[in-house]
Amino acid sequence: MNADTSTLAATDETTGPVEPMPTGRSACVIGSGFGGLALAIRLQSAGIQTTVVESEADPCVKITTKTFSNGHTSSRFDAGDDPFEENEDGTGGC
Repeated sequence: MNADTSTLAATDETTGPVEPMPTGRSACVIGSGFGGLALAIRLQSAGIQTTVVESEADPCVKITTKTFSNGHTSSRFDAGDDPFEENEDGTGGC
């Protein structure tokens, strides 16, 4: 089987995790929401040394999980900040 090793998953069934080849490049990702963390993972998978900067104390601070129950069953939903809605201080929004 011929395969391009750059497209293989991050694990190898026979030897375990596969470390990406370092490229000597680095990047800084601003924000640790879903998008920032996803980008950081992709950059690191490509061998790029990555630093994530977040202004809040914890990552994904604007992401929450809400649980709704009707007495018989309950459902959990992920919720987060609306990028199209302005914050109370007038910032944000597109």
